[in-house]
Amino acid sequence: MKSVKAQKTTLFVLFAVSILVAEPALANRLQEAAQTGSSTVMNIARALSVIGLAIGGGMMSVGWGQMGKQVLGGAVIGIFATFGGPAFIDMIKSIFGG
Repeated sequence: MKSVKAQKTTLFVLFAVSILVAEPALANRLQEAAQTGSSTVMNIARALSVIGLAIGGGMMSVGWGQMGKQVLGGAVIGIFATFGGPAFIDMIKSIFGG
């Protein structure tokens, strides 16, 4: 019989080897999932920003001025963040070399 310490060491070594062998495949799948999730969130944010812009304008034309201004302001901020954010980050990367 092996000692408990030898068993734990063997299990640790087997676990470490299996992690090192499987790491590239897992990393590739995780990267693809992250890119898909990120693009999905950006598409939803862009759609909601444009919808918010239309709803805010509609509320102001109906007579709900104060709430329409708030919705319109939030939509404008969302539009700047979703459409302008990636372009701003690319510009900073090109300036500082990224």
